[in-house]
Amino acid sequence: MQEASHNPYTPPSAHVAQQETSLREVRAPVQVTCAVLLYVFSYVLFTIVGFLQAKPTSTTTSGPVGGAQVVLIACAVLALYFSPFWLLYKAAKRRSWGRLALTLMSAIGTPTLLLGAAQDHEIQSWRWHCLLGTSVLEATALALLFLPAVNRWYREEN
Repeated sequence: MQEASHNPYTPPSAHVAQQETSLREVRAPVQVTCAVLLYVFSYVLFTIVGFLQAKPTSTTTSGPVGGAQVVLIACAVLALYFSPFWLLYKAAKRRSWGRLALTLMSAIGTPTLLLGAAQDHEIQSWRWHCLLGTSVLEATALALLFLPAVNRWYREEN
């Protein structure tokens, strides 16, 4: 009779938590952490300045506004407001497309914002300086995401 041979398909005897994963856990470079913090700080500062400068506008509309329109507008505003945070989260989780999309979004939005503010003759100087400051912080954060060490981190395979 043959002896029972070791079955290569038997599950391991160790607990799942004790198993080594095949994926290497690589910490993000310090530049990525600094970029995330700078970007969040500039975005929060921009929001605060926007609320401080907000002027009441007339509420005349061309017709009655239905509940569906209000919900649609609210969803669009929230999506536009929170999309940079989601892209930043994806960039911090080593998704290169996240940092590229964030860069494109900032490259289109920041000049548009600054040109619009420059044409506003009623803008106060402190708000103009805050807009410039947040734009510089945002540009610095995006530049940190494209440093050579960060580029290597994005290229490394898990």
